[in-house]
Amino acid sequence: MPGYFVISLDFELLWGVKDHRTKADYGENILGARKAIPLMLDLFERKEVHVSWATVGFLFYDNKKDLLNSFPQVKPEYQNTKLSNYNQLADLGEDEQSDPFHYGKSLIRLIQTKKHQDIETHTFSHYYCQETNKEERAFETDIKAAVHAAEGLGAKVKSIVFPRNQVNKKYLKVLANNGIIAYRGNPSSYYYDAKSQRENTMFKRIVRMLDTYFPLIKKSSTSLKQINPEVPVNIASSRFLRPYSSKLFFLESLKIKRIKSEMYKAAVANEIYHLWWHPHNFGKSTNQNMEQLEELLDWYIYLNKQFGMASASMTELATYVLNKDKQI
Repeated sequence: MPGYFVISLDFELLWGVKDHRTKADYGENILGARKAIPLMLDLFERKEVHVSWATVGFLFYDNKKDLLNSFPQVKPEYQNTKLSNYNQLADLGEDEQSDPFHYGKSLIRLIQTKKHQDIETHTFSHYYCQETNKEERAFETDIKAAVHAAEGLGAKVKSIVFPRNQVNKKYLKVLANNGIIAYRGNPSSYYYDAKSQRENTMFKRIVRMLDTYFPLIKKSSTSLKQINPEVPVNIASSRFLRPYSSKLFFLESLKIKRIKSEMYKAAVANEIYHLWWHPHNFGKSTNQNMEQLEELLDWYIYLNKQFGMASASMTELATYVLNKDKQI
């Protein structure tokens, strides 16, 4: 039984950016993502790497009319109203050509032309599952809308990434009832246990940032034996690939060294190493980010040859977990 290398991408453009930053202060990252995504796809194809693209449902449309008509009747009513993307529509353009920040249909179509690239869901509206919400049925209607949006482009979503990693186990049955067999869980550490914005303290964020470069939290990979074979399967994350930082350039080699070391340990132990990031993280310093990604993918290829480590999407790995005991 080999180890597995899993990549999942949180594809959200401006809909999921922290604190709803505007085009003015985050536009370069979003527009840069539209250039970085084709580069990533070409690299994944050349290296034969399987990837899960967890996509916000709003992005499946290319014009305002179709997007607005796709909204579910029951919408989230967060205590903090600024969290709802339904309250962030004043800046919405008419179509993808005039507003490349909020529409992503052409990019999804591009992803669909590449081998081993799975279109999955990041919920329909970038739904926050650990925030106080008055509408109990809102998550269920959100997931149904996300599934429907994907089906409109011929995609059948089977996996989910919870926005801001706010995993909420009370929603797992809803996922199972809507055909979703996998979700990206969090590392088993207090510092990575994603709760509401209020509980995501500055101290936690600082520890996570330092852990990017220095081994503060040791365990990062998961054994297949540890995975509960029930729907939906928890394909826990291992590491967030932080974007290249010109301010912390002197730490960049430590970041890559740490990830490669973790991948090596996972390959030797036949465990799962799950790397993730947002496409817009590559929107700035794109060349440096792509160089680092290629170095990591080349390292995966080495581990594949030496230890049999295999590339798998979240859905592929969950399917294997659910069926391994049935195999003769």
